[in-house]
Parts: sequence; structure tokens; C-alpha cells
Amino acid sequence: MRVRSTKSISEDIRNVEGFDVRFISPDGDDVSLRRAEDYPYQRAARNAWTVSRWKRERFEVSYPDYRVEVLDPDGEPVHGKTLLENLRWRYVEANDSDERAYVGTATEAAHRGNNNTNNSQWPIE
Repeated sequence: MRVRSTKSISEDIRNVEGFDVRFISPDGDDVSLRRAEDYPYQRAARNAWTVSRWKRERFEVSYPDYRVEVLDPDGEPVHGKTLLENLRWRYVEANDSDERAYVGTATEAAHRGNNNTNNSQWPIE
């Protein structure tokens, strides 16, 4: 695996997972000067996962030397009990004109009155 800046890895996480994160150093050091291995996942975590589960099962396993804040579209940390589906939907709502319009969660399908909930922009593991 390549070693890159935490900023680049945060961008990779956004592209895979559909939300922003902020790396935090447990010792208070500036993480912008630190490097870490690439994000090892190519498919998004399940929409039914909570933010806490994503942190525990994906982030902490991959980056044990860091802590992380998962951010809403305004850059504010979200609660650990937030479902990833709801968080991803907030990004869509915040950026409706984005070409990467979110397609396929149960929430969106309900809004559209569509029963087909298996089409997701984020491939789910």
C-alpha cells in the first residue's frame, strides 16, 4: 500500500463512503504533516451501519494511530448513533445539483415512491 497524506486519505474516504472525515491525532500533533496508508476499502459500508460501527470496524482497524471525526455537510461532527444512510442523504440534500446525485437508498426510494431500493451510488459490502 502507498503512504499518503491524511488529507488525501480523507478525500478517498469521501469518494468511497460518501461523507467527510477529519483525522485527529491522539497526542494533539498536526495531522496534516503525518502520513498513513491508503484507505483499503473500495465499497461503501452498509447504509444500516451507524457512524460508531463504521469508526470501529473500518477506521480504527485501518488507522489505529489516529482518531476520527465523521462530519456532516457543514463540517460539524455527527453523533455516533447516526445511520450512514441518513448521513449520506444529508450530503445529497446539501448538494442537490451535484452530478454525483445519490440514487437508491430506502429513504430516497420512499421520497420518490419507488420500491426499488437496491440501486446505490455507493457499492455496499
